[in-house]
Amino acid sequence: MMVENVGHHFVMEDEQQYLTMTIAGQLSGFPIMHVEDIVEPDRIMMVPLASKQISGVINLRGRVVTVIDLK
Repeated sequence: MMVENVGHHFVMEDEQQYLTMTIAGQLSGFPIMHVEDIVEPDRIMMVPLASKQISGVINLRGRVVTVIDLK
């Protein structure tokens, strides 16, 4: 493993980085290389007759995106 000092950050080769978050009280992690965007929507539009796992939809840069409740 090689550690390189780049300013105030350390870059470690051969190590994975994860985006972590708490979902329903449980810590979850996702490989950072699989994350495209982190979005905090201002308004989620409800979808009539959608299953309980579907929180609704948002407008993300002109596209309709389904919001899924991971709980």
